[in-house]
Amino acid sequence: MITPGNIDDWLPAVCNTPPADVLANVELASAFPYPWLRREAETGRPALLVGGGPSVLMFLDTIRAEQAAGASVFSMNGTRAMLADAGIASEYFVMVDARPDAAAFVGAAGVNLIASTCDRAVFGRFGDADRVVVWHPSFPGLSDIPSDRERVLIGGGSSVGILTMSIAHVLGFRDLRLFGYDSSYSAGRGHAYAQSRNDDDAPAEYTVGGRAFIAAPWMARQAVEFQSAANQLAYLGSSVSVLGHGLLPAVAAEMAVAAYRQIH
Repeated sequence: MITPGNIDDWLPAVCNTPPADVLANVELASAFPYPWLRREAETGRPALLVGGGPSVLMFLDTIRAEQAAGASVFSMNGTRAMLADAGIASEYFVMVDARPDAAAFVGAAGVNLIASTCDRAVFGRFGDADRVVVWHPSFPGLSDIPSDRERVLIGGGSSVGILTMSIAHVLGFRDLRLFGYDSSYSAGRGHAYAQSRNDDDAPAEYTVGGRAFIAAPWMARQAVEFQSAANQLAYLGSSVSVLGHGLLPAVAAEMAVAAYRQIH
């Protein structure tokens, strides 16, 4: 059984960029004049966190309706363009990937929440009219880089999906609704849109509640990290709901059943 306690033994986090390059990105980004992420007052608005799992396509009408009712939409990586194609604007766009080709994900968004670990090519895609806010992931060695500004270090996981949960909480959102956080394949597809960056992933079978799911190691790690992240955010006053199907939603359902049994 893989748990948050033994996750590093079974599913070690693998950085897709040499650590020295990541820290060089941080030094460069820290020198830019962009504002840094800071804690905001609580807002009564729900946050719709949109991941790229195949099941998200089932909920585009729901996302559109909830946005019209006042909810804030958070997209990440390729979901920004997918939502734009569906006529849904991203109020927040989140990126953490340190690879230069991640710049292809950049496009129209209200607030671009760009990690300091991102490559200069990402920052080069923004113009004077774009609103960019830099945030700092809890990456080894990052806090050792000198700065005359206060950093809010964002932790909780290794994937942009889990980190976005923490970012939303810092921005004052307490009602987090997750879409497309499947963390597994559906009919051989890992994303709701064309995504070739993960073609070399080596999927395996994982079982939750008697159901088997096929997932890449990073997907399985995200589903395990979700357990700790959701519990920590709940302790801090946030509610987390998961809509969709797949490995992570199955984990969330098991957590809900366990919580119900504790109460009753």
